[in-house]
Amino acid sequence: MATAIEMTSFEDEEGSAAWPSSTGEESTDAIERAGENVSESDHLKEQLRLLTEERDSLRLKIIVILSSHPTSCAFFGLFESGRLQVKSAQEENAAQADHVDKLTFQAVDKVLSARLKEMEQQCEFLQEQLEAATEQLNNKNVQLSELQTELEQTHSLIDVQREKFQRDISEEKERSRYSLIVAQIEEARSEVEKIRLLAESREEVGKNDAESEMSETIEKLKNEIASWQKRFEISETIFEEEQTAKERELEKLSARIDALKANLIEYEERYELCRNENAETVQQLEKLSNDFDRLRLSLSKNTAVEVDELKRLRTELDVSKGDREKLRADVERFRAAIGVIDKELNRLR
Repeated sequence: MATAIEMTSFEDEEGSAAWPSSTGEESTDAIERAGENVSESDHLKEQLRLLTEERDSLRLKIIVILSSHPTSCAFFGLFESGRLQVKSAQEENAAQADHVDKLTFQAVDKVLSARLKEMEQQCEFLQEQLEAATEQLNNKNVQLSELQTELEQTHSLIDVQREKFQRDISEEKERSRYSLIVAQIEEARSEVEKIRLLAESREEVGKNDAESEMSETIEKLKNEIASWQKRFEISETIFEEEQTAKERELEKLSARIDALKANLIEYEERYELCRNENAETVQQLEKLSNDFDRLRLSLSKNTAVEVDELKRLRTELDVSKGDREKLRADVERFRAAIGVIDKELNRLR
C-alpha cells in the first residue's frame, strides 16, 4: 500500500514538475524565433529534437515498467534515473534557450543601434539643410525689403518727372507764343518807323512826286502787310500743329506713365504674394523644425513609424525647396521688371 501511495505521489510529481510539455514548446518557439536572426539556431534545434525524442523514449520506458512491475525496486532506480536525465535535459534546454535569446537580443540590439545611429545622422543632415534654408529665406526677406524701397522711390520719381515734364511743356508753350507775338510787334514797329522816316525825308518834294511816291510806298506796305499776315497765319498754323503734336506726345507719355504705374501696382501685388508665400514657407520650416525635434525625441520608440515620418519630412522639405526656388524666380523676374522701369525712366529723363 505504501509503495502504491509513493508511486501515486511520484506520478503526480512527475506530471506536475518533471515533464512540463508547455515549457518545451515555449523553448521550441523561442528557438524557432531566434533561428531567423542567429546562424547557430539550426544546430540548437537539432539538439532540442534529439532531447525531445529521448524524453519521449524515457516516458515510454517508465510506462512499460509501471505496467509490468508496479512494486519492483529496480523500477524506482530506473525511474529516478530517467527523471534526473529529463530534468538535466530540461535545464540544458533552458540554458540553450537563454543563450539563443541572448544572442538574438544582441543581434537585434546591434541592428537597431546601427539604424538609430543612421537616422540620427539623417536628422542632423536635414537639420543642417533646414538651417541653411532658413538663412536663405532671411536673406530673401532682406532683398524683398530693398526691392520694396526701390519700388517706392521709383513711384515717387515717376510722379516728379511727370509733373516736371508737364510744367516744362506749359512754360515752353507760353514762352513760344509770347516770343512770336513780341517779334511780330517789333517788326511792325520797325516798319512804321521806316514809313515815318520816309515821309519826313520827302516832305520837301513836290506834291505830285510826293503823292506818287506815297502811293507806291503805301502799296508796297500793303503788300508787305499782306505778306506778313500770310506768314503770321502760316506760323500760327505751324505753332498749332506743333502744340497738337506736343499734346499728343504728352498724352502718350501720360499713358506710358499710367502703364508704368499699373506695372508697379502689379509688381506690388506680386510682391505681397511673394511675402505671403515666404510667410507660408517660414511656417512650414517652423513646422519642420518642430517635427524634427519630435522625431529626435521619439527615435527610440518605433523604428518603422520613424522611417515613415522621416520620408514624410523629407518630402515636405523637398516641397519647401521647390517653394524657395519659385520665390527666387519671382524675385529675379521682379528685378528684371525694375530694370525695365529704370531704363524707361532714364529714357524719359
